[in-house]
Amino acid sequence: MRCVVACIAFGVVVGACSSFSDAPSSDDAGTSSGTASGTSTTSTSGASGGTCAKCAAAAPADWLGPTVYAENPPICPPGAQVGKALHDQLDVPATGCECSCEAAKPPCTVKFYGGDGAGTCSAGGGVLVNAPLNTCVSMGSAMAFQVQVNATPPSCAEKVGPIPPPKWKVDGTICERPLETCGDRGVCMPPGATVCVYRSGAFECPAGTAYTQKKIRYASFSSSRACMPCGCGPPTGASCKWNAVYSRDQNDCLGTTLTVTETTSPNCQSRSGTTASGKLASVSAVAATCLPLAPGAVVGSASAAEPTTLCCAP
Repeated sequence: MRCVVACIAFGVVVGACSSFSDAPSSDDAGTSSGTASGTSTTSTSGASGGTCAKCAAAAPADWLGPTVYAENPPICPPGAQVGKALHDQLDVPATGCECSCEAAKPPCTVKFYGGDGAGTCSAGGGVLVNAPLNTCVSMGSAMAFQVQVNATPPSCAEKVGPIPPPKWKVDGTICERPLETCGDRGVCMPPGATVCVYRSGAFECPAGTAYTQKKIRYASFSSSRACMPCGCGPPTGASCKWNAVYSRDQNDCLGTTLTVTETTSPNCQSRSGTTASGKLASVSAVAATCLPLAPGAVVGSASAAEPTTLCCAP
């Protein structure tokens, strides 16, 4: 029996299609094709007075739709709106979690003595001055200027990551908008569109319908992935670089005979012979080097979640 109604699919007037019934009537013979629960690609008239190229059968009980499903690219036809995003083929990188170790610059401990010429940097060989940086110290005629700067080994901080995120190889969307009706509770669809019914969860396609092509797609993924700790070896190469100024003949560190010493040695550094005055001009830390004990590694897994079953017409 021919249903004379009209429809406009996605805001575009398209060609005619036929409603479908269990069997065409005699006056429809040779001009109509389709199934009772499928889609028709020949002429039908719809509710709004227009025509549509494809009349999709109503969704079976417990199913939503029919609707257009678009993927790779997930672009809906003109006039439709992007609805629920769905995906497939989760690509989970097996590598990542690069490991590195960083050491802070070491604290520099300064010992500053005025004492004998032996240069022991100890209370037995001199007097601990503890003068602030860039402060001139008068030594007297029988004293030597002694400096010892020690670098306290810093701890090494482990840095691991980042974990490369999983990515979908297939991206799709259910296209939503109020659709024109046609045929026996059918819905007008644009030409060339993939027409599907769908429901949340994993199911077999409804029997006795034209919606026979099953697709399982997913809305999200769950992940237990994490980076394994790698550990850090001991710091090496930490030091304190310092600069001192000595004056033999004046007690204000401005004499005509000046000696500038720059070193990273932690040992006691002494101005040989007597020194009238001296000062510690600068102290700067040199960071240590730390190496990872093991390469970074990813543990755990990720898998697709929140399935939706789409059953589409050929």
